[in-house]
Amino acid sequence: TAVVLDDKDVEDIDFYNVPLFSISGHKFNYNTQEGLSGWTISLLKDDVPIATTTTDADGYYEFLKLEPGDYVVCEEDRDGWKHMDERCRDITLSGEDVAGVDFTNAPLLCISGHKFNSKTGEGLSGWSIQLKDSTGAVIATTTTDTEGYYEFCGLMSGDYVVREESRDGWKHVDPEDPYT
Repeated sequence: TAVVLDDKDVEDIDFYNVPLFSISGHKFNYNTQEGLSGWTISLLKDDVPIATTTTDADGYYEFLKLEPGDYVVCEEDRDGWKHMDERCRDITLSGEDVAGVDFTNAPLLCISGHKFNSKTGEGLSGWSIQLKDSTGAVIATTTTDTEGYYEFCGLMSGDYVVREESRDGWKHVDPEDPYT
């Protein structure tokens, strides 16, 4: 502030400052509770991205030197992972830092295998394979490809049953009881 002094005192040249705050948290693997490194976390103000950061080796991130106000913190979407909580969080900074804005994601997994002719070792194509959840409900069905291969992906950790179809003229040999 420029001040000109001539023959009078100049008063009320005041300065005001606002304290700055931070937002921080972790990104965790839902199954292991270990930190996930290398994930992008974004900070938005008035729906406009103003900063991004990347989680460290322990899954930790932080945004520093923020003025009081309303913010949104969002984690990235990543193929092969499922958000276990809200992807974006509303945060209000008003008088103190906000820590513990944590995100948890679960890896999506696959179950796969082959259907073989036990005499020739060749893959059997066109056979129906079912996937059941822990309650016994069929949650997916697929068909073996030309090599006899099948897969179910995008699955959460848990208990499943894989079941092959029965066909006249064929006997199950391994496993003997494919329905358990």
